[in-house]
Formats: sequence, C-alpha cells, structure tokens
Amino acid sequence: MMREAQPDGAPDGVALVAVETNLLEANGALEPERRAEMGQYLTPLPVARFMASLLRLGTSSVRVLDAGAGVGTLTAAVAQEVIGRQAAPHEIRAVTYELDASLEPRLRNVLDACRQACEGNGMTFDGEAFEEDFLRVGVAALGGDMFVPGVPLPEGFDCAILNPPYRKLARGSAERRDLAGVLGIEVGNLYAAFVALAVELLKPGGELVAITPRSFCNGPYFKPFRKFYLSRMALRRVHVFETRGDLFGEDGVLQENVIVYAVKEPVAPGATVAISSSETPDEDLHAVSEEPYGRVVVPDDPESFIRVVPDEAGGRVSERMGRLAGGLSDAGVSVSTGRVVDFRVREFLRHAPSADTVPLIYPHNLREGFVEWPRKHAKKASAIVTGGGSKKSLTPNGVYVLAPTT
Repeated sequence: MMREAQPDGAPDGVALVAVETNLLEANGALEPERRAEMGQYLTPLPVARFMASLLRLGTSSVRVLDAGAGVGTLTAAVAQEVIGRQAAPHEIRAVTYELDASLEPRLRNVLDACRQACEGNGMTFDGEAFEEDFLRVGVAALGGDMFVPGVPLPEGFDCAILNPPYRKLARGSAERRDLAGVLGIEVGNLYAAFVALAVELLKPGGELVAITPRSFCNGPYFKPFRKFYLSRMALRRVHVFETRGDLFGEDGVLQENVIVYAVKEPVAPGATVAISSSETPDEDLHAVSEEPYGRVVVPDDPESFIRVVPDEAGGRVSERMGRLAGGLSDAGVSVSTGRVVDFRVREFLRHAPSADTVPLIYPHNLREGFVEWPRKHAKKASAIVTGGGSKKSLTPNGVYVLAPTT
C-alpha cells in the first residue's frame, strides 16, 4: 500500500471561481422536492477536481460530454485541469446537457468563464449547453435520429465526465423500453442509463469517469448493466469514500458512492486497477493499491462483480471467501436488507418502546458481536408500532443473522 497525494491541477482560476458562485446560488434555489424528483445532486467542487485529474486527455483537440451538467462544475474542472498541464490540448469542445431550465443561465455563465480561462492561456474553448433530456437525446443518437434537438455528431466523444441523476425508471415505462431498444439491456435506474449511453457515445479509446452508487459493483439489480459496461470498458481506477454520506452530505443523501474511471478499450494482458479510498471528498491523501485486473473483475464470474477492496484486511477476507466451495443458498440461507425504510414510515416509529411496539434494530445497536437494545441517547427510533399500515415493515419471528451496513 502506498500513499498518493491528491492532484490539485492548476491554481483556482476564473472558471472555478465562477463554479463556486453558481453552485452556491443553485443549491440555495433548488427545492428539495424538485431535487428528489429529478434525482439531482450537484457535484461538490473538490470531487469534480479529483475526477478531472484522472483523465489523460492526450489528444490535441478534446471533445467532452457532460450529461446532467448542473451548473457545469465537471466541465469547468476539466478546463482547469487542462490549463494546468504542460502538454495540454489546444482545443476543448464541451457538449453539456441539463434538463432543469432554472440551472441553464448558471451553466452558460460557467461555460463562458471556461472560455475566458482557456483563451487567457492560449487555448480554444467551445461550450454548448442543451436544455434537453439526455436520455431522449442519447436514444435518438444511437437510433440514428439526427432530427432531435441536441443530438451530438456521430464522430463520438474523447471523454465523458458524469454525475448522473439518481432515480429509478419504472418497469414498463417508455424510457425503459427505448433504452432497451438501443442498448440491448434492461436499465432500471437513471444513473446506469446515463453511463451506458455515454459508453456508446465514446470513441474507441475514449475515457469515462463517473460518480456511481457503490451498489452497481455487486447488486443483482445491476447485473445486466455491469456485463454491458465491462464488455466495453477497461477499468483503470476505482475510488471509494469510506464514510457513508460524505459525497453529498450537504444534500442529506445517505448513499455509498464510488468514482470509477475506465477507458473504452480491451483489457490488456497484465492490466491492473488502482483502488483508492479517502474519508472525505476534499481529503489531501488517498490510500492507493494496484490490484491485478483479474482480482477486481474475476474472469468468467457469472455475476460480473466488481470487487473493490481498498485495504489489506478486506483483501484477506475476500481471498478466503473466494476459496469457499459454495454460497449461502447452498446452506439454505437467504439474504435481505431490513424491511423498514424509516423516512417512509415515520408515523409508526417510536423513540421509547411500549406495549404496542416491537424492537427496531439499526447498525448502531450491533456492538462487539451483541445486540444492544435500546441504546441510550440514540438519535434514531428504538421501536415500531405493530398495528395498521406498519405490518408490511415487520419481520416474522425466526432465526436471523444481523450484519451492520455501515
């Protein structure tokens, strides 16, 4: 294990100053209900700069895709990163998509600041902002319909940098059917759809860096997407945030996230994947290990899991589990997350147990191999009532193994 300093890129310039101003204004103006409806969580600036630092951008003219652009934080981070390099492209052509009309003026402000910053350093910057649904645009582009507004030219992108929206796509919806038609797979979530479309719109050798929920690495729900992704992209870097909720903490999002960097090319013999981790997005140091590709993506794995093990202890556990002859189903054991989604059943939660309640067990109740319930001074509820609409949230009596998720 080695320690790697987080790249800082160029000193903060006009582009990133514009981002800070517009981010603050946008976050203050976005209504929580609207944000949740669109799955819209704007990229913190330290995260954007780290993501941009992973890109090679080795050609003289770079065509960048930023879908779900928000106020243009990721595009600005790319521009600032390029400005700070000795061997920099002489031209950046950025194509951005943002469906929220309220963000478009701020996005255009940031693109104009990018142009000023690049021109001040002898480079050309051409930024386009489309107030369009990227799903519709991507489907049209891959389906050969060039008459939909905002459809990119068929030449392909050199890189895509994405913080896709987080929202489920309803089974049987037109969006889901259209995506299946051009991608050949069922995609049940906006972020997977955005990433899959971006992969198809990249040139051979194109680069993609994206923020994704960690569940995409091994969740059964995302198996078709993983197979699609890994058949086209060679992983280069996976970065894990060790503390849940840090990436979008200000937005109240409790979601484990990873940043994944990959290149649209076959996996080379002897390839490795850099696995890194940090406590917070703006931490100066990251722990980094180079893992053989076959240890991260095991050949012929029917589930196409991406095994992200950022420390030696986790590596030993993974290795021992890999030697097991069978799975939990062979032992007659099934796995499930807890049924209670607390913010959806608030009216049934109680901080103190009573005759009409049953215990509610959270990870903080699991201590040194024992269940400590109720916990004194716990902020979360200790119990849930047993009557009325809470019945579907209750678990039948039986034998269970409880495991913390954080």
